[in-house]
Amino acid sequence: MPGNHDQYTKRAYKKQIFYKYFASPLKEKGLMAQELPNKWRLIALDSAIATSLISSRGYFSPKLEEALVKLLSELPKNQPILLVNHFPFFQSQGPRKALTRSEALRAILSNDARIKLYLQGHSHIHTIADLRPSGLPIILDSGSATQRKDGSWHLLDLNEKSCVVEPFRWTGSTGWRAQEKMEFRL
Repeated sequence: MPGNHDQYTKRAYKKQIFYKYFASPLKEKGLMAQELPNKWRLIALDSAIATSLISSRGYFSPKLEEALVKLLSELPKNQPILLVNHFPFFQSQGPRKALTRSEALRAILSNDARIKLYLQGHSHIHTIADLRPSGLPIILDSGSATQRKDGSWHLLDLNEKSCVVEPFRWTGSTGWRAQEKMEFRL
């Protein structure tokens, strides 16, 4: 799925260069759904847009909102959903790095308890946050596997009744090291 650097320039965005290398249903509709093992469903959103050189915003457009609401209405009422979007729905890095219309996405997330996990990127800040007590999903941001100083990534094990997250951290001379696993009961 494209991030802000994949759609960063107007030329890249207009020519859809990302999709020349990574064919995906995202190109046509801005979202895609894929059945996963253990009754899970993956939904991916493309909210990356062309911006100026001093900005890296995303845009959850009304068209993408409508398509997501329609897709959710067609899915089984008891199916756990893993929603993936490059941009966080909380704004913590200022308006030039924000997801425009994030409040619309946040409203969808808070109104659909099937959405158990929200995988985001963009900030490169390793995050595991269980927001279910606030009516939102568990947020996972694996950070960045390419950062040599503090690289990280997550291994997910999706079960019918739980999700196990195993973080990995770059430790320098000893390479990647597994951190303590976290299990979230659904």
